[in-house]
Amino acid sequence: MGRWDHTFGAAGLVALTVVTAVGITLAMTFQSMPPRAGMPVVVFAAPWQGGAEALVVASGGALIAPWASGRLAALASYEGEIPVDTLGRLGAWAVTDGEAIAAICGAPN
Repeated sequence: MGRWDHTFGAAGLVALTVVTAVGITLAMTFQSMPPRAGMPVVVFAAPWQGGAEALVVASGGALIAPWASGRLAALASYEGEIPVDTLGRLGAWAVTDGEAIAAICGAPN
């Protein structure tokens, strides 16, 4: 193995470590903000699977913000209980409290 093989191998390991750390941090953050019935939620999903908007529509939700289609996240509302299990089966990465996300982003109450 040459010098470059070791350099790229080390860079790949560092990149994997950083991505894993960020992923764990985001997962812990989203789990601490569970969605609440009757409140806005943010649905996160892979954009290459139709985006979060497609999952909201397929699960019977209403889109609140008219974002461009195929995005990573969608702000939505649901009548009654939020179908977190259904969204998970459809491919959602996370479903979290929309008001908490708005507060993190600096939106006024």
